[in-house]
Amino acid sequence: MHRYRRLRRLTLLLLFFTGCSYAADPLSILQSGAQKAAGLFQQDDLLPADQAFHFIAEIKDSRTLRVSWQIAEGYYLYRERFMFSLIDSPGVELQTPHMPAGKQKQEDNGPVEVYYHEVSFDLPLQRNANAAVSVKLHARFQGCAERGVCYPPMEKNEVLDLPVYIAGDAANPAQNRPSATTSAVAPLSSSMHSALMLPAAILLIITAVYFGALDGLPAAADAGKRLKKALMLSLLIWGVLLLIGVTAGNSNLMNPLSPLSFP
Repeated sequence: MHRYRRLRRLTLLLLFFTGCSYAADPLSILQSGAQKAAGLFQQDDLLPADQAFHFIAEIKDSRTLRVSWQIAEGYYLYRERFMFSLIDSPGVELQTPHMPAGKQKQEDNGPVEVYYHEVSFDLPLQRNANAAVSVKLHARFQGCAERGVCYPPMEKNEVLDLPVYIAGDAANPAQNRPSATTSAVAPLSSSMHSALMLPAAILLIITAVYFGALDGLPAAADAGKRLKKALMLSLLIWGVLLLIGVTAGNSNLMNPLSPLSFP
């Protein structure tokens, strides 16, 4: 009899503590279930990736691709998570993209740059041949919804037909940029002229004075002396003009007064 009562008490104690543990667990179980349900509801309510981030790739010219995204309201793309490459495209290489600055957004891991609504930028190409060619662009990017749910990285492949390269295309820096030789020669030629004008002016003035440009001419002087006098005066005048041109910053030996304006 005593043994039966003791067993019943142990059974009641066991049921009591078991009931307490279950009484505490339901709240946490309900909370966990609610969180999971909310997460599933949010994910089910998200737009499909192609609708949230509509990707477009097109040809801008023979050496430039243009990529664009139409971003749905309440969604954004990370600026630092774009990756581009060309697949099975021999003779064509991607250069550094010209990406615009994004908007600053504070996240748990720190500030990031993101794009809202839309973004477009160019992908310059380096072509080893001018003939028309097809390229396969591989684009990788990632975005999130403002509610705190992020999509896995998305990947797109687009086949684009590049036309024959045209020399006037803006994307060809080698054609449109002045060559190093040209840019170096023009300033050198101008500086050489400026450096030569001052000693030339001094030499002309000294020569003209030495050979009598300022000397008086006798009334009975023959034609030869008169010609020499006129020549020396011409040299003197030219030397003085060159000196004035150097002072005014001109480098034109043949027209030293060109930078000056007269009323």
